[in-house]
Amino acid sequence: MAAAIDIAKAMLDPEEVFAHPREVVENKELSRDIKCEILQRWRYEILQHQVAEDEANMPLAANECDYLDEVNKALNELGSK
Repeated sequence: MAAAIDIAKAMLDPEEVFAHPREVVENKELSRDIKCEILQRWRYEILQHQVAEDEANMPLAANECDYLDEVNKALNELGSK
């Protein structure tokens, strides 16, 4: 049996708990509302990092754009915006 998800940790740092946004969607332990909160937090972190890179005139990492797309797809799948 898999270890229980640390929801508090997932809310603070989703990437520390989940390797990919798809894992959040497919998790059977979490309610839809918790999944949406985790994914929204993940999206917020990616956007904050992009703002910091933009302000520092640094190019965006391609994987950040890909992950933002994946998080948005996961949120859409769950019916959240």
